[in-house]
Amino acid sequence: MKGKIAIPGHSGEIDVSPKDLNALQKFFSFIIPEFMKDNIGILNDNAKFKRFKNLLQITYKAEKLKSKYNLKILPLPLKPSIEYMEAASLEENPILQSMWANLLVNSSSKPISTAPIFISILKELRANDAKVLQYIYDFMKSKKIDTPFNFNISKYGVVKDLKIERSEFEVIINNLERLKLVQPPKIFRPISLSIPYKSRITYGGSSDSQTAIIKHLEEENRKMNDSESKIQFTMLGYKLLEACNEFALSNSTK
Repeated sequence: MKGKIAIPGHSGEIDVSPKDLNALQKFFSFIIPEFMKDNIGILNDNAKFKRFKNLLQITYKAEKLKSKYNLKILPLPLKPSIEYMEAASLEENPILQSMWANLLVNSSSKPISTAPIFISILKELRANDAKVLQYIYDFMKSKKIDTPFNFNISKYGVVKDLKIERSEFEVIINNLERLKLVQPPKIFRPISLSIPYKSRITYGGSSDSQTAIIKHLEEENRKMNDSESKIQFTMLGYKLLEACNEFALSNSTK
């Protein structure tokens, strides 16, 4: 059944039963203080119906999560509430809508001090950005890895599995690096290699030691090339995905 919604100057229908629609509106009204709804440019006469529909879809997903895990929902503080509504209402992609819904429930069922940061980052992600982040996160969970510093993944494997063009993938990685969500795996070099190997050879040393130094440098170059072909989450990226996934909700109920 389609539930009807009317806003001055706009009208439309959405696939949701009257009962569910009432539950959504009740859920939405509880989280967002009443005095905000007519003053933030989203539910007033100048609002676009499409933005309201996007937000309702996200809230519908959030309500299902709340019911599934029997969560107690708390009102959000004023600033993140406004920022959330303004940003989330612009999102039409189902993957990103799910991330917005998870963030809403996670941040309103328990305190998340970084929620405003996550809202700011999430609104800058595109669908393919989200696909790459979700792929890495899901892969980590499948391997039962819970810290980003113990895990990295081949860029080529991601490209192959997600069927993304290499040029597009590089743009995605550049954007995710700009947002400080992913990074190449770090390589730690021994302090003993701080003196260039050519200087060591010039000032003496056996041929065996020279050969060992050259081999070590070649291995360092190999590691560097290998590092450039891999990516890993930063702590910020990992925490963002944790807050935007249902996995965190399932853990919070244990």
